Amino acid sequence: MNAYEVSVKDLIRILLKKWYIIVLCTAILAAGGLAYTRLQKTTTYSMTGRVELESEKVDIHEALKVMEDRHYLARITKSRTGCKYSVRQITSMFLILISPSGKDAEFDMSYGEKGQLEEIMKEYMKVYVEELNRITGDVTLKSMTSTELKENVRYGSKSKNLIMGAGIGRIGSVALICSWYILREALLNQENIENALGRRSLGKIGKSAVTLGAKLDSDKDRQVIDSAINDIRLHGSKAKMIGFVSPKPNQAKDKAAQFANVLAEEGKKVLFIDNNASVLKEGNTIETVNDKIYYLNNSYLADDPAGKLEELKKQYDMIICSSDQLLKDDCSKACAARADSVITLIREDRETTAAVRAIKEELEYIGANSDGYILVR
Repeated sequence: MNAYEVSVKDLIRILLKKWYIIVLCTAILAAGGLAYTRLQKTTTYSMTGRVELESEKVDIHEALKVMEDRHYLARITKSRTGCKYSVRQITSMFLILISPSGKDAEFDMSYGEKGQLEEIMKEYMKVYVEELNRITGDVTLKSMTSTELKENVRYGSKSKNLIMGAGIGRIGSVALICSWYILREALLNQENIENALGRRSLGKIGKSAVTLGAKLDSDKDRQVIDSAINDIRLHGSKAKMIGFVSPKPNQAKDKAAQFANVLAEEGKKVLFIDNNASVLKEGNTIETVNDKIYYLNNSYLADDPAGKLEELKKQYDMIICSSDQLLKDDCSKACAARADSVITLIREDRETTAAVRAIKEELEYIGANSDGYILVR
């Protein structure tokens, strides 16, 4: 089975031809990236505090070295304020700056959420002074001041979002065009089905399901069926059995039912053999659908399909046999091999080259007499 090959030259030619899609997608997603910049809003809060201390003997620089465990300050602050922040979070809030004189300390606090931050700042500074005094015993608080809580709003990077949006738009549009090209070339239309299947077209027919024994509503479908019947020379010949194959479940059964109904309307006694394993009924008796159409599932043929088919051909004017899903079971293969004509049903622009060639190879392997194919819209 030949593999599908992508033509790089054709792909480049199509990309150049579809330049407007690439430009449009790039522009739209680049604009979306800029719009998203406003949504990337981050609000932080900052506050500065200062304590002025007096000490005759102690340099705060040296005292701060002794006071290495700043988590201790945070634990006391958390217990006094009852705030929701963890000890580690409180510790990370504060940057302590000691003045060159070694007597004063400045606290720079920033955090991402608002709530009790002013209280935490003031309490933390108090605990700081208390802890210094506990360690040194020679620190006097002259003053303690703090600024108001400031709100700082930061947005995402315009340049970053613009580049990312444009990049995603360009890559996405190119990928979409490439996928469309590969899918379009891999799926077969009426022009190249005949090359892959090696059979001629017998026309197009609707995709709606038809009940066995019902009349066709579409005159167009009836014309296609009549034309196909004439093309495979059923009238005025010794042809007694026609088979339908398809890769899709129920598709062969639906179209075979349409053929059976048209033949019955012409006055022929028709036997419909269902080889669709997913809908087989129990039992192996022939059921009467109406005075011209009879139904039989393939369990009736299981023990001796060849012999029983020859007997059935003597009892009925026409035998219609449906075989879905690439002739998976033995009875389907037996029916297709012994049919006077086999029609392949193909969904136009929905079947791949591989699926169509698999049908062809299976029919050739069992020696089926394939007259042509019908496109299903």
